[in-house]
Amino acid sequence: MTKRIIWIDQMRLVGAVMVIMFHLGVVLWGDDMFPTQLPHLVRAWQQHGNVYLLLVVGDQAVPLFILISGLVLELATGQQTYSVIRRLRRLLLPYWWAVVIGSLWLAWLWRWDSAFVSQFVDRPVQWHDVVWGLLALQNWSRDSFRVLLPAWWFIPLIVQLALIYPVLHYVKHRLSGKQFLLAVVVFQLIWNLAVVLGLFVWPEIWFFYHSGLSYLGVMGIGMWLADRVSAADFVPDWRWLGSGLLMIAWGWWWIVGFAGWLFWGRMLTGIGWFCVLAWLLWRLNQVPGVWLDRWSHWGRQYSYQIYLWHQLFLWTGWLVWQHVLSGWAN
Repeated sequence: MTKRIIWIDQMRLVGAVMVIMFHLGVVLWGDDMFPTQLPHLVRAWQQHGNVYLLLVVGDQAVPLFILISGLVLELATGQQTYSVIRRLRRLLLPYWWAVVIGSLWLAWLWRWDSAFVSQFVDRPVQWHDVVWGLLALQNWSRDSFRVLLPAWWFIPLIVQLALIYPVLHYVKHRLSGKQFLLAVVVFQLIWNLAVVLGLFVWPEIWFFYHSGLSYLGVMGIGMWLADRVSAADFVPDWRWLGSGLLMIAWGWWWIVGFAGWLFWGRMLTGIGWFCVLAWLLWRLNQVPGVWLDRWSHWGRQYSYQIYLWHQLFLWTGWLVWQHVLSGWAN
């Protein structure tokens, strides 16, 4: 990856840290990390302090990851032919290991402190839950959605988007840039409206709400940005920062004002964070002596593994502190 886009991998690492911080907040403050009304957000901020605002924004890392995924896939497809099999192998092999080992780990946590674990998952893992997880189908039903790790709801999304990507790539190269951007945004509006209004016959609207199609617009915008980011004269100027901050504010307005359109708010905030981080990281990489190359390596190599495993480590660390270390401290 050339130096002018090395910040994309650094942004992956930032996204992984945002996710960890958000799920730490969930352990600390529970439902306060999911504000759906402005009074709820303000009350939680007043109760928990400014650190709450730092942690709660981590929920927008999911659309940020999806946007980066679309951008990186489009850049890579310009250098080699896209392979669905290769993409699924990269996504699923680490995930399958995590499901098998993580299910046993989660069962052990249930035995250790069921009261703590039941705050985050609905019931102990059963064998059919593991099978659903291995097939990346846990989002098909609310019954299976919160049985494995809650963070893993993201995996079926990116698997579905990996299957959809060749179609998006074909459409993108049959339209102009503006036409493609308009097409994915209009599709997202229509899809979200259909989900919110319950226009689907399938009884489990949960599947449609948490499907790849609910974030197709974000991936499409990432693909559209690939041509601009890879240009030799690309510089994310102050317009990127200003637009990003406006989109983050607009997205939060949707989140706390229109809870049923939560994924539309997440889409806006995810795009906003991409613009802000692009502006910041690009400039940091221009400063001599700023140590960021290793960030790029870590982001490229470990961000996905961090996402898969961080919740188990957080929960285990919290229980070790509560049951072991706090007793020694006292």
